[in-house]
Amino acid sequence: MSRLSLTTTLAAILVAVAWLATPAMSQTDVVVKPTSYDFGGVPSGSVTVTIRNDGFSLYEVKIEWQKGSSGNFTSAPATPYWTVLSGLLGNPQLDVKITYTSSGPGVSTATLLVSVSDLIGQLLQVVKVELSGGVEAEPEDPKDLEINIDIKPGGNPNSINLKSKGVVPVAVLTDGNFDASAINPETVTFAGAKPVRWKMTDVDDDGDQDMLFHFNTQDLLDLDENSTEATLTGQTGDGQPIHGTDTVKIVPGSSRPSRAPGKHNGVASTWGKIKAK
Repeated sequence: MSRLSLTTTLAAILVAVAWLATPAMSQTDVVVKPTSYDFGGVPSGSVTVTIRNDGFSLYEVKIEWQKGSSGNFTSAPATPYWTVLSGLLGNPQLDVKITYTSSGPGVSTATLLVSVSDLIGQLLQVVKVELSGGVEAEPEDPKDLEINIDIKPGGNPNSINLKSKGVVPVAVLTDGNFDASAINPETVTFAGAKPVRWKMTDVDDDGDQDMLFHFNTQDLLDLDENSTEATLTGQTGDGQPIHGTDTVKIVPGSSRPSRAPGKHNGVASTWGKIKAK
């Protein structure tokens, strides 16, 4: 073969290799599977992500974690990692093992980025592999908020005669930590009794509005002659539990006649509807 023929042949081979090594910009032959995986509620697990070259071109592949991805996920090989996938040279596939380890309640997420470039460094494609693991944490029950109450405002001691067929006033006081108007009156209980009426008023003359409840004495089933304190419980309009306690002095020899709770002179009543916040 002449020198000219040899030169022409080598040039043709180089052109062919260059053509094979430069894929079309609109697509590549690289396939990534799976592109999403949910480990669910398992404490740990793994999945293999396959990056495969289904053609004969040469590609440079880079794998890395997207910024902000959870550290509950790791990969082998570790990221960032570069490799050349080549159907022409017999290295058409890369297997990436993703391992998930739970760190506690809650859902963790991560995104593995698979970037595909040609051999001159031109980015052709980015595939995102979306990963998740864990389950939503059970919401914690809100802790009771202690509030300030005043049984029989203005009275001292707070004497209660269990024989009485009247009512016992109990004020929830607004202060720097709690706004009494936030209470849902329908949820309030005092010493086992539901209120028969309530209203907003300035009970302690401090310039802000308190909530004043009245309870049938005969409904205070949690009290007896040995009681020294009584507690009001309830919730705010958004479901926050509340409680407040004040001292009581039960009149000696008190006893309550047998009757059904919840009625005052046969009729339950309110002073007005209070809109809970």
